[in-house]
Amino acid sequence: MHNLLVRFGDIIMEYTKKAGFAGVVFSMILVSILVIITTQKVYAPVAEANDTITIFVNITQKTMVDINPSSLSWYDLEPGNDYNGTWEVNNYDNIWIENIGSVNITKIWLNNSYPPSRPFATGNPLAYDPANFIVIANNSVNSPDSMFMYINRVEYEEDDPLYIKVPNTSLNLEGVIFGRFRNGSYEYFFEYTSSYPNNCSNGNFYINTSAPKTQTDTGDVDLTDNTPITFTPVIINTGGGVQDGKQYDVGLISFNNGREQYCVFIPVACAPTGERVYFVRWNADFLADPTVQTLCGNLNQGYLNKDPVAPGGFYKAWVRVRVPYGTATGDLSPGTITVYASSL
Repeated sequence: MHNLLVRFGDIIMEYTKKAGFAGVVFSMILVSILVIITTQKVYAPVAEANDTITIFVNITQKTMVDINPSSLSWYDLEPGNDYNGTWEVNNYDNIWIENIGSVNITKIWLNNSYPPSRPFATGNPLAYDPANFIVIANNSVNSPDSMFMYINRVEYEEDDPLYIKVPNTSLNLEGVIFGRFRNGSYEYFFEYTSSYPNNCSNGNFYINTSAPKTQTDTGDVDLTDNTPITFTPVIINTGGGVQDGKQYDVGLISFNNGREQYCVFIPVACAPTGERVYFVRWNADFLADPTVQTLCGNLNQGYLNKDPVAPGGFYKAWVRVRVPYGTATGDLSPGTITVYASSL
C-alpha cells in the first residue's frame, strides 16, 4: 500500500508541473479523495465467545394417566348383537391408557357403572346403562387367547322363574335369587339358594353354562339337574379398594370351555327382591382380595394389565359392546368406565 501511495504522489506532482494552476486544483481534489479512502477504518472479524450453564432438575414421583378416547358412541344397534369399532362413530376399537406421570404404572384395572335397578320390562331406555354392556380384551383380537369379558357386569333378580324349573320356587325371599346372565345373544338362567334364612351365605348357585337361551333355542329349562357351585362368604379386603369391608357370597363360573371366567358376587345382606348379582373379571376392587383369589383362581387378580408401563408409554385395551335382548329403543342413559392405575 505504501509503494502505491508513493507512486500515486509522483504522478500528481508531475501532472501539477505540466498543468499549472488547473493541475494544482485537480491534484488537490485527488489528494482529498485519496486521504478519505486511505483513512477509512478497516474492521477485523470479531472473535466468538461462549460459556455454559449447568442445568439440574429433579422430578417428584407422580402417578398420572390420560385415557383416550374420552367417549365411545354406538348408534342404531340391535338387541342380541356384539358390535366392534366398525360400528363406533369414530371407528374406535381400543381404549388407550397413557402414562403421563413420572413413575412406572404396574397395575391397571377398571370399573363400570350399572343401572340402579332392573331396567328390563320398563320400556324406558333411560333405565339402562350402556357401560354395563361393555366387554374388554386385554390383548389383540387376533390373538388365539383373546377373550372379551365384562368388567363387573350387574344382573338383577327377576320375580318370576318363567318356564324354568328351579330348585327353590320360594322366590321373593332373602336367600333365593333367580335371574339370568345376559351375554349379548346368549342368556344363561341361574338360581342362587342360600344355606341360611334371611341372608345370602354359603349358598348354592345353579347354572348351565353350556346351554344358553338364544333367539332360536330355549336352552336349558331345568336347573334342578345341574351340579351347583358352592359359594363362600368373604369380607373384601384389597387394601383400600372401594369394595373393602363389604361382605359377599363368592363363587367362580366358566363359559367357553373355561376361556371366559367370572367371579360372581352376591351381597350377604341380600334383599328379598331386586337384589343385584356381580359378574366380575376386570375389577381388582373385588378380585385382588386374597380369599377371593383362593375361591375364584387368580384371574390376574382382576387387573387388566400387570406389566410395567414406563412414563410416556401407553397400554392399549380392546373394547366391544354387547347389547342384550330386551333393551328398549332410544338413547340410553350415558354410562361410565373408570380406569384405575397404580404404581405400587
